[in-house]
Amino acid sequence: SYYFKGNIYGGRVSKNFMKGKLQAEVNYRNINYTFYNSETSLVQNVGGLNLSMNVMKLTSLMLSYEGTFEPTKKYHRYFITAVQRFKH
Repeated sequence: SYYFKGNIYGGRVSKNFMKGKLQAEVNYRNINYTFYNSETSLVQNVGGLNLSMNVMKLTSLMLSYEGTFEPTKKYHRYFITAVQRFKH
């Protein structure tokens, strides 16, 4: 990019339980950017956890957490997602 240089490294591990009705995932990213027009850098460690369950045949529910950790700040995000599929 024209504004910054840096790297993002990450990984993800997932596992199915209960014959595929429950899925769990853990993920991690390490972000390290340096901005060209200033001496500012951005260093973040981002971790997440997702749990997804098939409640009924066409309905699923996902609970997610993502934490962003910087040297002086912490951010936490929580999400709940409901999915309803329709037969055609």
